[in-house]
Amino acid sequence: MKHWIRTTLAAAACVLPLGAEASLVKFAVQGVVTFSGTFPDGSTVPLGTPFTGSYTYESDTPADLWDRREGGSGIAQYPIPKPYHFRLLVGDHRVRAEGFRVHLYNNLNQPFGDEYDVRSTAGAWLDGTWHPGAGFELSFVSESGHLDALRSLKLPKRLNLPAFDAFRTGYVAGPDGLPLLLLDVKGIRAHVCTTALPGTDDCADE
Repeated sequence: MKHWIRTTLAAAACVLPLGAEASLVKFAVQGVVTFSGTFPDGSTVPLGTPFTGSYTYESDTPADLWDRREGGSGIAQYPIPKPYHFRLLVGDHRVRAEGFRVHLYNNLNQPFGDEYDVRSTAGAWLDGTWHPGAGFELSFVSESGHLDALRSLKLPKRLNLPAFDAFRTGYVAGPDGLPLLLLDVKGIRAHVCTTALPGTDDCADE
């Protein structure tokens, strides 16, 4: 019996670190456009146009990939399902997706230090129309040797953006899967909800 309990606990630890405390986290992102392709309506976005965006997740979301190595380094991937969202507003254009993934690369140092990526799953809404080939990614990376941007392989509740000192970028893929927007992320702010509204990604304390 004791052997069975130890085996069960070890298997659980490979999926999600024990002792995680659940919190709904809402991130607000802002920056500028560094490249624009042509949107389905025929328009483009002038370079330097500001953008704002947001995404949400539960901090205790189980990982579907967990590769922790000696010293706490490793790789983790977290599938973020509905109702958690990603939204982006740039000029008159809107990008929206429900369901995405978060990838963490902690202390790997090959060739960068830490990396935090938010990536879409298949498809996204562009200006209210669903496109299976559309998508997005935010990517924050620290220089080699700078290993304090991420503290662990757990989903972070806050991000120290300056610590990701290699690059802080994003892109939106168009209906054809090719880059539609390239983004320079200038800031990110996190709000940890004290009370989440059940079945939503909204905070009761806002």
